[in-house]
Amino acid sequence: MLYPDPEEALRDLRGAALESAYRAWAKRLHPDGPDGNHEAFLRLRKAYEEAKTGGPRPSAPDPEAFDPWEAVRETGRRGPLSPEDCLFAVLERWRQAGSPTAKPVASPSTGARNRRILRSVLHWARAVDPAFARDFALLVRFDAGPLRTTATSRAEREARRKLEAGLDDLLRWREEGRKVTAELARERLEAAVELVELHGLPRPEITRIAEWMIGKVNG
Repeated sequence: MLYPDPEEALRDLRGAALESAYRAWAKRLHPDGPDGNHEAFLRLRKAYEEAKTGGPRPSAPDPEAFDPWEAVRETGRRGPLSPEDCLFAVLERWRQAGSPTAKPVASPSTGARNRRILRSVLHWARAVDPAFARDFALLVRFDAGPLRTTATSRAEREARRKLEAGLDDLLRWREEGRKVTAELARERLEAAVELVELHGLPRPEITRIAEWMIGKVNG
């Protein structure tokens, strides 16, 4: 019974020999005993289970294994892309999916899709501009918050619509390069900023995201 570790006592044992060695070591290491050792007892249990099954238990597969390129590919884009190209691609995918937020939804498949798209946007946003990633996370957070007046809620929804419409125009401008599309994007994004300021909306992230996008149009 002299082994450097309790796991060594069970190595290469099977059947009755495994059971006998395990009982002896479990009695010696059990936390309720005079020489008990909780940590060693847990390691012994793990070694016993592995010996019974013939090896370490395989880790369970992640039901939502994350691939940041998946949402990019779903827009039809291929080939070498810069992180900024990938960011705008997944923003396009976000819009295609209806601009989902972190709000729970009834459908498990839709919820999994939404989480995957949001993770993709945040992944590429952190690679391009961590401040934008922070603001996007604030934009899509689910926070019921206190009840607000109808006028304020209406203004907030309109500011977000202007922001999303401006993003749509920005995406088209990046594809087509038409000056009129750039001007329309700038106009809608500026309107989103004006709505936040005019109504004193508690959504500064809308302003910062709009200004970030205006910078991309002007740049």
